[in-house]
Amino acid sequence: EDERVHLVQRIETYSTNDQYAEIASNLASGLPSADWQKLCQSVPRVQTVANSRSNPLIEITYIHNAIKQELRDLVTRSHDLDATDKVQLQNLRNRFAFLERVHRFHSDGEENVIMTELSKKLLTSPATDEISNPESLCGDHEDELSMFRMVADATAKVEQIAPGNEEERRAAKDELVKVVDLV
Repeated sequence: EDERVHLVQRIETYSTNDQYAEIASNLASGLPSADWQKLCQSVPRVQTVANSRSNPLIEITYIHNAIKQELRDLVTRSHDLDATDKVQLQNLRNRFAFLERVHRFHSDGEENVIMTELSKKLLTSPATDEISNPESLCGDHEDELSMFRMVADATAKVEQIAPGNEEERRAAKDELVKVVDLV
């Protein structure tokens, strides 16, 4: 622990403000809470600098990018899917179901906190003239949730086709791919 404090003090001394802020921010997010608190007590400036780099709104972009990447991967897996392989079908269904839950919880937080506050600010802002209805910012995720339901239905349709009926399975898989491509 003393080594960590000494290292952070040396970094503070020999780095630029931007470098130090980057390192402090990484320490703040990477260290266990108790270790971070001890470090802040020993090197008080580290917390101030780390806080200057943290921005909750930027954190939202990370989850958006993660959701987009997972969707891209699932689209690829849907195209490569062997409709006769129950394990692949189940894996695809489970990953979409998990992503839907992640999306739903993320959307709820976004709707209940961020968009609500943004709408309130826009209602009292002169910039509101440029947005006809600031309250329309809320409820933006319903279409996305509907698409997840469509994927679940299309996947279930493929799974329900009896083994041996390969042509019907391929047709159902093609429909699944069309739905996934819309997402």
